[in-house]
Amino acid sequence: MPDSTPLFVYDQDCAFCQRFVDAVRPHCAGAVDFVGSRDYEGAGAEWTGASSVLVFRTPPRVCVESEGIGELLRLSDSRALRLLGRLILSPGCARVSRVVYRWVAGHRSCSPEGCAYSP
Repeated sequence: MPDSTPLFVYDQDCAFCQRFVDAVRPHCAGAVDFVGSRDYEGAGAEWTGASSVLVFRTPPRVCVESEGIGELLRLSDSRALRLLGRLILSPGCARVSRVVYRWVAGHRSCSPEGCAYSP
C-alpha cells in the first residue's frame, strides 16, 4: 500500500524556508513528511524550484505557495498553527496570503542570512 502521509517539499537552501520547517516540523510529527526540493521528483516537482509545495498522496492533490503553507499548518497539533492555517486559506485572506507569500519568496535573498543555511 502506498504511503498516504502528506509530503511538504521546501527549498532547503533557503534560510527562511529551513527555519520555518524547523519551527513547524515538531508540531506535525507523524502527520507530514518533509523533504528538500533537491531530493524530490514526484507530483508537483515542477513547482518546487520557486515554491513550497504540500503533496497529498492519497487522494493525489498538490497545494503550492500559500495554499501549501495553510494546508501544512492545518495538519499541526498546535491549535494556534491550525487556526493560522485556516486563516491563510479562508476566502477573505487567501488572496492577501498569496501576495504576501510571493513577496517573501521574491525577497528571501534579501534577508540578513541570505539563502544559504547551515545548522
